[in-house]
Order: sequence, then C-alpha cells, then structure tokens
Amino acid sequence: MQNIEKLYTPGPLTTHSDVRAAMNRDYASRDGDFVQIVKNIRQSLPGLYGLGDDYTTVLLPGSGTYGVEAVLGTVHGKVLIINNGAYGARMVEIAKSLRIPYIEMTYDETTPPNPVDVEKLIVKYGSVTHLAFVHCETTTGMFNPIKELADVGAKHGVCVVADVMSSFGAVKFDAQNVDYLVFSSNKCLEGPPGMAIVVAKRHRMESSVGRGFSLDLNAQWKYMERTGQFRFTPPVQVVAALDVAVRRLIAEGGVQARAERYTQNYMTLLFDMRRMGFQELLDPRHQGYIITSFRYPTHPAFDFNVFYDRLKARGKVVYPGKVSSADCFRIGNIGDLYPDDMRALTAAIQETLVEMGLALPLC
Repeated sequence: MQNIEKLYTPGPLTTHSDVRAAMNRDYASRDGDFVQIVKNIRQSLPGLYGLGDDYTTVLLPGSGTYGVEAVLGTVHGKVLIINNGAYGARMVEIAKSLRIPYIEMTYDETTPPNPVDVEKLIVKYGSVTHLAFVHCETTTGMFNPIKELADVGAKHGVCVVADVMSSFGAVKFDAQNVDYLVFSSNKCLEGPPGMAIVVAKRHRMESSVGRGFSLDLNAQWKYMERTGQFRFTPPVQVVAALDVAVRRLIAEGGVQARAERYTQNYMTLLFDMRRMGFQELLDPRHQGYIITSFRYPTHPAFDFNVFYDRLKARGKVVYPGKVSSADCFRIGNIGDLYPDDMRALTAAIQETLVEMGLALPLC
C-alpha cells in the first residue's frame, strides 16, 4: 500500500511522531495512570484561552459531531441556528432529529453572518434561549465573527453554543461570552480522531439536562466530576495521544505560536497557488488561515479525481470540496506541517498539472 506522507486536510491530519507513539501502550480505563491523563487534559484546555475555574471540560468518545449533538441535547427552549455552510446545516439536522424547536438563519456559504441581523431576530422572536453557530466553517475555511455573535447572545441572556472545531487551539478569540465551546481531538490540537470535547461554563453544566443516554452531556460531566473517569469505555489510546498533543501545543507556545505557524503555512500556500493561477473561493476579507478552498481550473483537461489520485501517489493528500454552489477543493494548513511542507505540496501540484496537460499559469 502507498505510504501517505502528509495529509493536507481539515482533519484528520498529519500528527507528530510523539503523538502516534503515545498510542503504542495499552491502558486500563479505570487505572490511576489513565485517570491522571484525563485530569491533565480537562485542566489544560480552558487555560489555553484564559478561562478560569468557572469553565469545565467534558470529554466524549466519538467525532466532533457527537459533541455538537450532546450540547444541543441540553437545549430545552428554542435555539437560533446560523447556517452558512455544511456544519451549520448539520446543526439544523441535529435539532430536527432531537425535536428541538429552532429558528434557522441562513446565509450564503461565502457570506459571514451579520451580528446586527442576528440581534434583530432574537428581539423579534423573544423566545430564543440558545444561539448556535460555527466559528471556522470547515466547508470553506471562512471565519464567522465569534466575539460579536457571542456578545449579542450575552446581551440578551441567550446561551451561546460555538462549534470551534476548526479553530480551537490555533485561533485567538475572546471566549468569555461563549457558554459552550465544542471541538474535537483531531484538528488544531493535532491529536488523532476519536474524541469530542466540550469546554463549558460550569453554571451551565450544573443547570443543564441532557437528552438521550450515551450522549447525555450532563450525565457524562457529573460522572467525570465525581470519579475522574468516563461513564463508558473510552478510546484509551486516543486519549493518551491527545494528552501528548496538548502538551506539545503548550510547549510550542500556545495558541498564539500555533496561529503564527499556521498563518505562515497559509501564506506560503497562497503565494504558490496564485502563481499557478488558482483562485480562492472566498473573499480575502472572510478567509481564515486554517483551511482554504480553491476553485477548480476551468481548463477542460482538469479532472479532480485524476488530480487527487496523482497527488496521493506523490504522498500528498488534499480534500474534495463541500460547497454546493461551486466546484472546489480544500487544502488544510493545519497539523504537524510547516512552510517547507506547503512548498513540497505546491511543487507536487505543479508537477501534477503539467502531467495532466494543463499549461501554467492556469489563467
């Protein structure tokens, strides 16, 4: 089987050898060593954003969507969901599945929400108890205005739920007015997939009531608070590797240092891709440095499946697009990657395009 050297994807992503090595040991999930690992993770994550003892951490086995569903499962009221991408749309589907009353506020996939419009809608309906949105929309890589939206929610006494899946750990933002931050182990924390994480205001956890059984966030939190353990068997190797990944993030210099590295990756990628004639999907004003969506070349010889396979044969894996209104593909600037890795990717892209018979620059 072809050895895949680097993943240039939104997650799962390229992990450091130390993180992978942490998965080479077996753990008993009730043993003191493992309980201490869980404690380390739970204590470390809020501090990355300067959040104090009024915040607490809950770990759940599964993908990030498990965490989003668990948090939305605590909604016993009406949630205003901002949908400007596939993951905002997924929140709507979760609300429907859980039979939670909701209002959907829809924007185009390339347009960030206007906090003024959000506030008007909260005032208009009056019955909104929760506001839910995605910070970095993994569909496109767009940054939505997390602080402004959270401030609107706080102003009106609305509980704020932010999907920070593709930003937590590598994007500096003011989280003080966010009640629930939901993310996963396998993106900017640079851990392996398999763990959903919620950092929440303690008073929200104390007063919440969850839905379901295995995804009852409140029950999981209470059990962790009481015993330091998971209610059910956790993916022990994933948790151990996440602990190493979080320690590496702190040693790197925290969120600011990781943001600087990812920004360097993004700028390196963007310079070379533009030089080859690629065009970004988003307006630069809204583009984040985590994930970049590029439009397909209009040249008739371009076939994304061929492009993907030939890049993979060179040990470089990118992601297909997930935008309904445009043909595009995505490149992640995150993971254990550095500017030299981005230059290696763009060199492989250039070779692939020439091999496919596309003249450079593309336009």
